[in-house]
Amino acid sequence: IIQNAISQAQVVDEAGRRTYQNININGNMNFNAFLGFSQQVVEGLRINFFGSGNYFLNNNFVNNIKNKNTQLMLSPSVGADYRKDTLFNFSYRFNPGYNVSNNSVRTDVSVKYWTYTQEFDFEYNLPYGFRIGTEVEWYIRQRVDPNEANNNVFQWNLYASKMLLKDRSLEAKIYGYDVLNQNVGFRRTQSADMINENTYSIIRRYVMFSLTWNFTRTGAMDGNSPAPSSGGGVRTIRMR
Repeated sequence: IIQNAISQAQVVDEAGRRTYQNININGNMNFNAFLGFSQQVVEGLRINFFGSGNYFLNNNFVNNIKNKNTQLMLSPSVGADYRKDTLFNFSYRFNPGYNVSNNSVRTDVSVKYWTYTQEFDFEYNLPYGFRIGTEVEWYIRQRVDPNEANNNVFQWNLYASKMLLKDRSLEAKIYGYDVLNQNVGFRRTQSADMINENTYSIIRRYVMFSLTWNFTRTGAMDGNSPAPSSGGGVRTIRMR
């Protein structure tokens, strides 16, 4: 519960111009809940269930009329991951989301929409330190306006790598991002009385080469140096 919250008073004239004034108001509140469950079914296979819910109540004034804005977001999730020793591993997650917004000034206007996200990762270890993998992310966003652009995205990434050095601490990787060239820059944000959608330019399909070196600091310290922490630390250097 937010006491003496900072909100806005809006005045909209006949020409459509808006004048804003910051005011203090009571009655705003937020509720959040999260539930998670994970269980190993057989050796190496684990299923996961998660769910979250958010409810927001915000007040403002529009042309001197108090406006109550409510927003409800529900997001369940189900997934599984499997690891076969050091040979391969995969994971899958399905995450639908439901959003609904209402306000008291325009009770005839209610915004409701669904989003769906699916993620799949697979990695396979080959002999001689080689590794291949793929990542799939599929976003489906229900339109809030029939005239808006279709912003569904099916993004597919591929990579192959080779472990180097005796301790395999150096990894050389080639990574293909957005193989199908379908990614789009899109962001949808929802506030008390407005839904804002932005589309923007992004770097789409490309290939990247990287070198990753993982190492741990160990060894004796001289008398003027601080004592090392237990277990040391892991540092990663990447060059692209």
